[in-house]
Amino acid sequence: MDYSGPRELPKECGLEILSWSPAKQVARCRSLCKSFYTATQSRSFHLLQARRAKADAGVFLRGHFVGSQLVFTDESAGVPPESLQFLSSGNKIILGSNGGLVVLLEDGQEGPASSRLLLYNPARRTSLPLGRPGGAKILNNMSAGATILLGDGVDMDVVCVTPTDYWSSFMECWLYSSGERRWKLVSDKVFVGPRNIKSHHPVPTSSGLIYLTSTCGRYHRQDPYIVAVDVKVGSSRILPLPEKAVLASDDGDIEIAVSGDGSLISLVVCNGASEFTIYDMKDPDRWVWEERGLQVNMTSMGLEPRPIGGFSLVNSDILVFTVEEYVYVYDMHSGGGRKFISRLPGCRSYIYSYANTLRPCGRSEEG
Repeated sequence: MDYSGPRELPKECGLEILSWSPAKQVARCRSLCKSFYTATQSRSFHLLQARRAKADAGVFLRGHFVGSQLVFTDESAGVPPESLQFLSSGNKIILGSNGGLVVLLEDGQEGPASSRLLLYNPARRTSLPLGRPGGAKILNNMSAGATILLGDGVDMDVVCVTPTDYWSSFMECWLYSSGERRWKLVSDKVFVGPRNIKSHHPVPTSSGLIYLTSTCGRYHRQDPYIVAVDVKVGSSRILPLPEKAVLASDDGDIEIAVSGDGSLISLVVCNGASEFTIYDMKDPDRWVWEERGLQVNMTSMGLEPRPIGGFSLVNSDILVFTVEEYVYVYDMHSGGGRKFISRLPGCRSYIYSYANTLRPCGRSEEG
């Protein structure tokens, strides 16, 4: 056999492979050659990589009024240490995350009146100042939440929601267009039902709806539920939980996460005995749930049962939960788990999924 030595991989093939890789791996490969460096700096490549890197690579964890910590469930992903330092600073609070972008509430030096929202990509260390929606009432409410509705191009919408009052049955919904660079009030009377709503964690889907869960417990005659909000028009729909989920949530809690291709959601129920049950939405039109056959608890994971702080589901199968200062990651598909130590004080953490992408923050991003 005639062997003429190693052949160079065509640049087009190399870029195709890189476009399926996490942002950290792309950054490492940029040093291979000048053409790779130039090609992977283009906006078209950033968008391609963001579309293909749909799986979440980790989670942000936030305690009450403290900075955030990023825990990776994918060891091949990562962000520059400067980004972690930036995100963990005391004057920034994560309100939401989607597609590799993070929405931050940044407290100003001159008090609440100088606070603003910021869109940030930790992998690229780029940002887009979002300003203040409608006179800043929303920025003074620590129960506010935000998320990002992604499009195929560089532009996206940022959604920010907050209760109008602590016991109110209505919620304010603001929408920011990165293309138009402005906020608009969609509605200040989005009906969310009689229970308190976890507005700190709106979950977006590819259908353009966002979902929020109510609080649990027996303090109210109304069973816990899910709220679906159409943020384009400000309409909402109250959706019931499966009967078994209602019973389990009496002394526990519920969370929701995106599943499948991003158009459906999964419901995670944690009861008072720290047992987790997953329900997958099979028919959003008829609101049909299917319970997974596998139920997991801390004992089956080899852990001592203790109160759960916060929990979430990543990529449909990765269960992330906190117990005091510990963060646990459990693969429900393989039954494998591992433990991380969190530096966040207290046992209650808000958890936001993070995708390691190069997605731009908009046409006018800074960096």
